[in-house]
Amino acid sequence: MLFDHYTSLSCIVLVLLFVLGVSITEGQEVAGSFEQLQPRASVGDHVTVTDITGREVRGTITQLSLSSLTLLVGQTKTEFFEAEVETISRRDSRWNGTLWGLGVGGVLGAWVDSGFVKEYGREDISVGESVEFIAGAAGIGAGIGFVVDAMIRGRRLIYSRAQTSIKGNTTVLPMWGSRRKGIFALLRF
Repeated sequence: MLFDHYTSLSCIVLVLLFVLGVSITEGQEVAGSFEQLQPRASVGDHVTVTDITGREVRGTITQLSLSSLTLLVGQTKTEFFEAEVETISRRDSRWNGTLWGLGVGGVLGAWVDSGFVKEYGREDISVGESVEFIAGAAGIGAGIGFVVDAMIRGRRLIYSRAQTSIKGNTTVLPMWGSRRKGIFALLRF
């Protein structure tokens, strides 16, 4: 089948939008407090916590409150207070890119199929051929989404401590929780 100029241009634009759309990651800002972190992370998420001394701890979130985060590291639970945490990051799942690709590919396939049916008529294109075409486009989209997600290396930052400084090399933060209460002071030399 031959495309007319308008259909060809539309397909090129949609393919470009598809490729760009699949590669865009979440545009959310990085949380600056545990309160802002709560919609972005939940119990069961695998994360890497970097504390203010630079030590990295990888584990699974077992509890997240407004003031603390508890990770299961192996068989040990480790509690971090907000004042002790510099950053929290996690590896991005390949499933979100795959699912976005599946959805975008399916919609793109349905749109192109609709154009074929309008141009050539339903008698030339059977419903079975339409379903196969849409499923194929969705599968290709899912594959592209998976590959794009797999190419994104590293971790995605979901939390970064807000800086509260008295001087450029001194940080003072409140610290409270079920077991500890007080003020945390960090002096950097």
